[in-house]
Amino acid sequence: MSQIIYKNASNLHENRLSVSIYGFDEFDDEEGKKFLQSIAEKGVLEPIVIRMDGTIISGHRRRAAVLKLFKEGVLKDDIVPCRVVESIDILEEKELIVHYNRQRKKTFSQIMREAEVLEEVEQERAKQRQVSTLNFGPQVPLWSFGHNGESHVRTRDKVADEVGIGSGRTYQRARKVWDAAKSGDEKARELVNKLDAGEVSIHQAYQQVLREEKIRQKRAELQRLEERPPVVAGGPLIHGDCIAEMKKMTRGSISLILTDPPYFIEDEVRSHRAVNPQKFDPATETVNRELREFDSFRNEEEYYEFMRSWITEASLLLKPGGHMVVWVDRAKVTKVKEIGESSGLRFRQFLFWLKSNPVPMAGKTGFADAVEEMLWFIKPGGEPFFNIALGVHSNCFEAPIVQPRLHPTEKPVGVLKSIIEYLTMEGDVVLDLFAGSGSTLAAAMELNRKPLGIEKDDLYYKVAAERLAALDNRASS
Repeated sequence: MSQIIYKNASNLHENRLSVSIYGFDEFDDEEGKKFLQSIAEKGVLEPIVIRMDGTIISGHRRRAAVLKLFKEGVLKDDIVPCRVVESIDILEEKELIVHYNRQRKKTFSQIMREAEVLEEVEQERAKQRQVSTLNFGPQVPLWSFGHNGESHVRTRDKVADEVGIGSGRTYQRARKVWDAAKSGDEKARELVNKLDAGEVSIHQAYQQVLREEKIRQKRAELQRLEERPPVVAGGPLIHGDCIAEMKKMTRGSISLILTDPPYFIEDEVRSHRAVNPQKFDPATETVNRELREFDSFRNEEEYYEFMRSWITEASLLLKPGGHMVVWVDRAKVTKVKEIGESSGLRFRQFLFWLKSNPVPMAGKTGFADAVEEMLWFIKPGGEPFFNIALGVHSNCFEAPIVQPRLHPTEKPVGVLKSIIEYLTMEGDVVLDLFAGSGSTLAAAMELNRKPLGIEKDDLYYKVAAERLAALDNRASS
């Protein structure tokens, strides 16, 4: 750099790139007024950095303040100290613009525009290194510079550090929100505005963008399936409310009811959001939107009345000696067990799904929650079937969490098949009152049992119908 020179601020030129990142400076807020006062009292203490042609690299705000004060008559002239940067290329200039603004207080949008510029610089630098190596150095694979996963991570971490956004992972999440907003996603644009205003964190915005993605995927799937004919009337899957549909069924006709009803986990998620943050929506301070669609009750009284209604009706459908296995939230085991017993069922045993790949606790401050509970009831009046020929099995069924999932609370088919195989014979009817994506019905079909399911949600009804139709076609081919 050269020595300090003095120039008229009006003869300096705005840098288009800098303006595109940071916009035009205004001095309406309290901080802006203090900045103007400082310039008025002390002048420009830090020289404005310029190119040889007078284009500003750093100092737009100082220039704008001087011009404003000169126009208002506060300053007698607009002369400012400048430092000329000589012989820099466009990449160096871009890096300098971001570097000189490192201590500046910036909005989320300004930070992300900085990051985009730096990513472009890193990509161009990588190309230059690649060409240089191919022309003058040893033969190195083309992916060595800028195109492999390790290089991407290094670039991500470097950019995150330069713009002061935290870790590379935080930057990756911020980029997800930013890219969604730039693609026209209105929700993401709203989130960017909130990030600029400091109303949400990057993590909260990222989680909301992910949820919106899932909702769009569900809608797209529903649209794709819209023209598909549902399973024929009287088939293995019914589209409707389980309580209403059960009233149409023959009493004493079902060998096994294996079902996964809503858990009503809203209070639990709100109180223990750190345990399972993927279920929490910071925007509504409750369960995320995907779960709210089928797990929403006003209070516990309403939830337990719902559970009592369907369990009472379902108990009438069981054969004497028939089985009912109900997935249940741990906090509600005692109450749901009482409801089952008051409906005339005999509680037999607790069953457990042991997850071989449990989700780690947020912050890793506790043991991973690796167990989900089931209540096993038997209807008195007949000899319950239990397939002891399969050998002794504990009341724990180990299997990994289903990935990818068709439904947010999807259970492993392997666990469902083990329960069905022990509690029913071939040809027995297995009923799932909350069929979801059809896992229980698929398990029953694969074991030559007669599946019967009820699903209220439009999308999951169609997903389950297509899944069963595919299994049926496979079996008949």
